[in-house]
Amino acid sequence: MPSSSAPPKDWLGLSIALYGAFLATVVFFWNVYTWRTNRGKLKVRCFVGRRVVQKEASVLLPVDDGSVPDALLVYNVTNVGTQPITVANLGGSHRRWRGWVPERGEFITLDRNVPATLSPSDYLSATRDQLSALGWITTVFAIDSLGQRSLAPSEDVRKVRKAIARGRSRA
Repeated sequence: MPSSSAPPKDWLGLSIALYGAFLATVVFFWNVYTWRTNRGKLKVRCFVGRRVVQKEASVLLPVDDGSVPDALLVYNVTNVGTQPITVANLGGSHRRWRGWVPERGEFITLDRNVPATLSPSDYLSATRDQLSALGWITTVFAIDSLGQRSLAPSEDVRKVRKAIARGRSRA
């Protein structure tokens, strides 16, 4: 009559096989995860500033408001990923009022440095003038070569919005 329990050798072999299958599954999913995350990633920061030329170099300095005649929207885009990535466009979205109707739209910043390929930990600075034409800025972003948008932090956008509003009230 067959016994209901398997011999100890079979339990040992079965437990080793299950451990091996579990480990192979974990390694497979880890490889998929690293493959998906092993790419360039953009970090976008923005502020209202102006260009100051000192000797032969120009520096972008932040200003408190947009009333300075040469005030610029300054983008700082950094590749915080592990692979090179191409910045295809810089822009944002805004809202303007046409009478009582809000009009939403997007803007693209034309800069001679864009498109640009950024190596890991490399950065790009770009500017946009004519701040008064932008309206109420809601987002600021960079678009990579795959079409993915990387948004600037809402705190930066809020500071830009306040600076532009202060500039309008003083103008």
